[in-house]
Amino acid sequence: MSDKQKKKEAMDNLLNGLTMPGQSVAQEEQTQEPAAATSPAAQVRAKGKRGRPPRSSQEETAYLVVNKEKYAKIRAIAAKSGTTIKEVNDIAWGHFIETYEKKHGVVRVQRTSKQDLTKIFDED
Repeated sequence: MSDKQKKKEAMDNLLNGLTMPGQSVAQEEQTQEPAAATSPAAQVRAKGKRGRPPRSSQEETAYLVVNKEKYAKIRAIAAKSGTTIKEVNDIAWGHFIETYEKKHGVVRVQRTSKQDLTKIFDED
């Protein structure tokens, strides 16, 4: 193999992310498993369903902006106690709500119902 061909192959390998020396792009494509052999979860995601599986009806995903120092302490508490940040947050939120309700009374949460959106645009 000429020097020019070696350089071209090396560049092809670099651009295609090969990690095994001496393996060409063609060899890599031959060694890859077909897409049908992937896990069922990967197949579902490949069909357009992305992200995590649905959570229970008792959980809701929330994205919060938190103080870095307080978050670092929450992480340290979770690590020290052998639990997850989610579990520490759940306990902290529960304690906060319990303390608040002792002082101010029970917090009532109004459940929202789905409304017919066509009523928004109806003129009365």
